[in-house]
Amino acid sequence: MAANSVLNSQGFELNEVDHAICANDPTQLVGRFLIDANRIVRWVQIEARDGPNNLSIFPNEAERLAAAGRLRH
Repeated sequence: MAANSVLNSQGFELNEVDHAICANDPTQLVGRFLIDANRIVRWVQIEARDGPNNLSIFPNEAERLAAAGRLRH
């Protein structure tokens, strides 16, 4: 996993299952969710939702705080 220097520096090696997953779906995307006190999802951010040009684009702290501020109490 050349893209993950932390795991590589700790000796991580892909096993057979990891290789099978990468062969079928090589991209692991990130999703973030804010859930209110009633367990309702109120905000979602999914990496690359609009295509690969949006890979590695994540909400900054101000965007996350603004989303949290809009949660219903």
